Order: sequence, then C-alpha cells, then structure tokens
Amino acid sequence: MLSDSRRAYWAQNVPTMTETQQKKLDEILTEAQSIPWTKKAEQTLILLKKVTAALTN
Repeated sequence: MLSDSRRAYWAQNVPTMTETQQKKLDEILTEAQSIPWTKKAEQTLILLKKVTAALTN
C-alpha cells in the first residue's frame, strides 16, 4: 500500500534503526495485518491505482 517514494524511504531508513525500533515496527506492522479492514483497504487502493493509471494514459 506504500507509494514508491515511501517504500524507498523505509528501505533507506530501516537499516539505520536500532534493534528495539525495528522490533517495535515489526509489532506495529504485524498488528496492522490482523485488522479486518486492512485487506479491503489494500484492495481498494490497488483498484484506485489501476483506474487512475487508465484514466491518465
């Protein structure tokens, strides 16, 4: 669900995080996956991205 720029930001910054920070981030992301609406939101964002791409091409 991340944009390319956000993905790049995290790819660059996660290695600089302490082990404690990385564990906390992992806990947050794991908990977020278990939220029922997360999958539906992800599907909606993928669909919106496809529609936007189709409309702008």
